[in-house]
This record gives sequence, C-alpha cells and structure tokens, in this order.
Amino acid sequence: RDSRFGVLDMAAHRDAVFAQLFGRRQPVGVVLDVAAHRAVENYSRTGEISNDPYLPAWIAFVKSTGFKPTHIEFPIFSARWRFACTIDVLGTLPDGRMFLPDVKTGAKKKWLPLQTAGQAIALSSHGLCPREVTRANVYLRQDGTYVLDDHNSPKDFIALAGLLNGDSRWTDMEYMYV
Repeated sequence: RDSRFGVLDMAAHRDAVFAQLFGRRQPVGVVLDVAAHRAVENYSRTGEISNDPYLPAWIAFVKSTGFKPTHIEFPIFSARWRFACTIDVLGTLPDGRMFLPDVKTGAKKKWLPLQTAGQAIALSSHGLCPREVTRANVYLRQDGTYVLDDHNSPKDFIALAGLLNGDSRWTDMEYMYV
C-alpha cells in the first residue's frame, strides 16, 4: 500500500476499519479513542454529557479556551492532492481565529502535525477556512485534564507535500516515516 495514505488514514480510524474487514479484534486503545470521539461529537452537537472517561477533559478544554465548534466529524477531500480525511472538530476561538483541534487519547506522535496540515489543506480548498488556520492536537486524559500541542510550523506543509508527491526524503524533516 502506498505509504502516503498512512498519515491521513488515522482520521478515519484505520485500525478499527481493518479490524472489521479482517476479523481482528480491535485494540483497547482504538475502542477507547472511538468512544471518546463519539462522546466529544455528541457533547459538541447537543451538550449531552455521557459517562465517557475522556469527556471531562474535552469540556475543560472548551471552557478554558472558549472554543466554539462549527463542524464536527466532518469528512472532506482534496481533489488536487487526491486524499480524503475526517475533521474531528473545526471552530472558532473568542478572538475570531479559526481553530482546528484534532482530538487524541493516546501518545504523542511526531507525524501528527502532518495530519492537521492535510486537514487544513482540504478545508481551505473548499473555502471553509484559511490554510493558516490554527492547528493543534488536544490530548484528552482520563483524569479530566488535557494537553494542547500546537501545530503551527510551515515545515508541516512542506513535509506533507513531499509525502503526497511520493518523496521519501521528507523524513529528514525530523518526522518518523510511517
């Protein structure tokens, strides 16, 4: 399989899809992540609070940043670059800036800024936000806290373009090859 799809497949929960296709049991981390995404989606749409252990961290993030979601679990594509992805959440901050936080429950990975760069490209190609949208991962913790990891390096777009063009030299941008 072409390696350039590995980064963006994460937004579609690749492991869960493969588990369903090939009959493998889903790892516990994937099950928890999917449940957390559903809880965040439901809370962001309806305000309903579930008993998901990661939801208090999302609520704390929303309250402390003033983030207002406008698009939730939104599938989108880039015709130019020929990829599709799912946006966890897109919205605005109190100062009016567009913010693209990607929700995570696991460990930090070096390549995750490439995922949000791809999402920003897809969104901007449809006029939904500027490519310079503020991007980050929001790592939700079961203790109700969160860690915000900003993704604002222009190198993310350069590395992603190299990856999508099939150039394996993007690894010298200090990203792990996926």
